[in-house]
Amino acid sequence: MGALRRIQLIDELQSDDIETFLKIGHALDADSLELPDLTAAHIEDLRCQIFIGSNFTDLRRNAAYERLEMEYPDEYAIWKSSHCDGFTFDPNCFLDSPAWSVQEVTLWDSVALLVAPT
Repeated sequence: MGALRRIQLIDELQSDDIETFLKIGHALDADSLELPDLTAAHIEDLRCQIFIGSNFTDLRRNAAYERLEMEYPDEYAIWKSSHCDGFTFDPNCFLDSPAWSVQEVTLWDSVALLVAPT
């Protein structure tokens, strides 16, 4: 039943890339849904952003900067334009805050980071 439902979801989403599989997994894990209850609409509505690369250190840094820019554009602009050495941004503190759900996934020859607001 599980494999068949996953195939149905992939058909409904018209995408069989790795990001689709990661989103399905994220919805099942983070949203505590059962596979029969999962719909394509739920997958499409996920606010989960996926970063794929070769190591978690770079992914976490890139994800934090991108999420900061997306969620807090004014603060990002101030930080970006600041020439003050004391005005720093710590990507790990940002992602480790209770505001974010961060899931690290090891793939065959790469890694993925899934970041979603809580």
